[in-house]
Amino acid sequence: MADLEESKYQNVELRLSVYGRSRDEWNKLAKWAVKHQVYSDNVRWLVQMPRLFDVYHSKKQLSNFQEMLENIFLPLFEVTIHPGKHPELHLFLQHVLLSVLTVWMMSPSQSSISSTLTARCRPAGRMRTIRPTPTTSTICMQT
Repeated sequence: MADLEESKYQNVELRLSVYGRSRDEWNKLAKWAVKHQVYSDNVRWLVQMPRLFDVYHSKKQLSNFQEMLENIFLPLFEVTIHPGKHPELHLFLQHVLLSVLTVWMMSPSQSSISSTLTARCRPAGRMRTIRPTPTTSTICMQT
């Protein structure tokens, strides 16, 4: 980090993953970033969220798709409303490059895009307990 900060024109974009398996993932990630001082004005973080709901559901780590969405987004809403309750996360998010929803939609498994009609026929949120992993259009309709 020191080398980057000495240079006026060098910047890096680093990637991390948040999986949505538990509500405290964001806080753990932020505490790690602050503890190891991996934040800088010359570093931007791209947080990616692999679409692995079907894997987590089959291993009984998540009961439904809404639980995964809540694990990903509720901590972000909480820190936005009450930054003092999560100071590390508030600091870390100042160095995140893209919006979470944009990165979510850019995750792997985008080789096939389902039609809007197909997406509307799928169960939403807490009713989704079966495989396969929801399509991007389904995710957009629920968030």
